[in-house]
Amino acid sequence: MAQEVDPEPTDFEAVKEFVGNRLKINNMDIVSEPEWRYDLFGGLF
Repeated sequence: MAQEVDPEPTDFEAVKEFVGNRLKINNMDIVSEPEWRYDLFGGLF
């Protein structure tokens, strides 16, 4: 069942931290932010 994320992540670092904590991944620091950005309504930019 889907649940709301509170507080909602506002940037890549926040998403990375949330996923690392939720999935118990210890080395999330090796994941770097992608060079591209994705806009839900506009696609890649």
